[in-house]
Amino acid sequence: WLGVPQATADNNLFNEDELDACLTRDFPHDPKKYGSRILGCDVARFGPNYSAGLVLKQCGPNHWEEEFLDRWKKHDAIYTTGKFTEMINTFYPEYTIIDSDGLGGPVYDYVSNGRQDVVEFHGGWVKDDATWKKTYKNYRTYGYLKLEELVKAGHLRLKSKFIVDQLKEIKYKYDVTM
Repeated sequence: WLGVPQATADNNLFNEDELDACLTRDFPHDPKKYGSRILGCDVARFGPNYSAGLVLKQCGPNHWEEEFLDRWKKHDAIYTTGKFTEMINTFYPEYTIIDSDGLGGPVYDYVSNGRQDVVEFHGGWVKDDATWKKTYKNYRTYGYLKLEELVKAGHLRLKSKFIVDQLKEIKYKYDVTM
């Protein structure tokens, strides 16, 4: 240390300096080649956490930029379903991914309504592959590590300090039972 704050603690998944760099990064963008969007949705309902919808736009082969973020607290599933549906109708994402564990299940059911471009995410699921299981505990771990790769490679541009601050809170631990 020597009196200088460290950029990351021993168990932080993301380096704070690398995350902060996501806020100032700029990518060249060719809308003729790229422009796909993905909408990520998280449902919190009446608790202290936020429900949120985040639209990422592809700017290059591996480059993604935050295009839109909306978040809200203390609303029911009907309100949240309406918000996600509005985002789909505004941004036309190629895929919408809804965290459908727990409270997100009914929201997924209403938003998807048979649509092939709306996908469920279950963070606790485990892929049935021995090699995969040695590296990742579950899909949540897999997703976090893929996101870490994007951040480290400089392929993610975020506009919301809120998201950066949320990512700074993610800790990891090793599981020797895997």
